[in-house]
Amino acid sequence: LPGHLLKEIEKKKIGEEEVYKLFHFSDVSLWWFMYPVVFSTFARTIFYIIKFKEMIDDKRPDTIEIVGEFDKIQLIKQICIQRKIGFRYSKFQYFKYLLQQKIKSLLQPYRYSSITKRKIKNRLTVFKDHGKEIPSIDDKILFLLATSYRRDVYDLETKKIRRGEYLVEPIINMIKKMNVNIVGADVDYTFKGEPEILKERLIESTNWFPIEATVKNFSKVTSFDNFLNRYSKIINDHEFQSLFTYDGIKFWDQIESDFKMLAYFPYIPYYLHVISSFEQFFINHKPSVVFIPYETGPYALAMIIACQKNG
Repeated sequence: LPGHLLKEIEKKKIGEEEVYKLFHFSDVSLWWFMYPVVFSTFARTIFYIIKFKEMIDDKRPDTIEIVGEFDKIQLIKQICIQRKIGFRYSKFQYFKYLLQQKIKSLLQPYRYSSITKRKIKNRLTVFKDHGKEIPSIDDKILFLLATSYRRDVYDLETKKIRRGEYLVEPIINMIKKMNVNIVGADVDYTFKGEPEILKERLIESTNWFPIEATVKNFSKVTSFDNFLNRYSKIINDHEFQSLFTYDGIKFWDQIESDFKMLAYFPYIPYYLHVISSFEQFFINHKPSVVFIPYETGPYALAMIIACQKNG
């Protein structure tokens, strides 16, 4: 149900343009980068509305009193009005909750930016400490693999458990037997980073490099700022916010923080850098094939866009 509802929203129009097209950058909609981030909260909210209504219809209370879960207060208030039952809460406790959220929202962009930049620096340092440079990918098969693929795997030849690439290992071995050169691009989707997995990959016979090595410039770029300003206007537009309504209950307040978070450095600003860097990278470097097992991740999407634009 939530997936179907979110797809309905992306096809609705604001003015003359469908929602997913509002977030275009360089002829690509960033809606697909945003979708995985907002979907989790979106789904939880839909199910919360459904279950809370079912509970009220079953228990038939005269009044609902909020003593916790102040993040859901607007949802509950609307449901109470809809079901014509009483609603009360501690204004003092609610004020404390709002104050805490305000402080959190002020600090979060700086925290996210600091953690992400530290993660990038650590990964590039690991790469440099191993005396590595980005290997040539020309006419080679490039595997874009997340750190989550690095696990204990069963080696069919030695009949032993060893560290390797989950699911992809047999494909890599088969290609190597065909005397085709392989290069691995290491992608870390974790928030704080998993440098130990990058270290494992860098000591293998297969040449690996972290994708951060292709992103040369982390300074602000005017075109990116223009997009971010346009993004801010879109998510602050009341017509856009009103799209997030289910069964008569408006729930923008539940998902607003996710859309705001997407403007922080780990998300859209960095995605834009990655897209542009991959596009530039593939102008001068042409792999024969790019293998991407996880196609919905933001770095995978950026790689797909770069491949499409460079043939």
